[in-house]
Amino acid sequence: MDEAALFDLMQRIEAGDPDALQAVMDLGIFSDKMGLEGQQSQMGAQMMQTPSAEGQRVGGTYVAANPLEHLSTAMSRILGAKQMGDSRTRMEDLIKRKGQGLTNYAKGMAAPPQQAWQPPAPQPFAPRQAADEPGEVTVGLDRLRADLARRRR
Repeated sequence: MDEAALFDLMQRIEAGDPDALQAVMDLGIFSDKMGLEGQQSQMGAQMMQTPSAEGQRVGGTYVAANPLEHLSTAMSRILGAKQMGDSRTRMEDLIKRKGQGLTNYAKGMAAPPQQAWQPPAPQPFAPRQAADEPGEVTVGLDRLRADLARRRR
């Protein structure tokens, strides 16, 4: 990405363009999530390789495995397959979203630059009038002074 395109993208993000912001966000979040999903898939594959329950020789006598041990092995394999399948589904979804993010990013970079957001122009300062007519304030003060003088007497 050349410097002008990067500057244009930064202006669009600062201007609040949701498409540009979403495109950049979509590009940055996938590497971490893909790594986590890969780990989940590996854990599921390991769970699927759980060894079967076996009987043991105890004092020269063969003792068969408990049926609950067989159930535990089967459940571990089932959960491993489910975890691996779910992880692969999420990875496929992330790949689709990343492709969509790249497409949106490319469209945004190919779009003609929009005018950058400008803050509103400052309004000229106009002092506030205390009364509609200039004489009203002084007349009101004169009345107030006259009332205070009468009360003092």
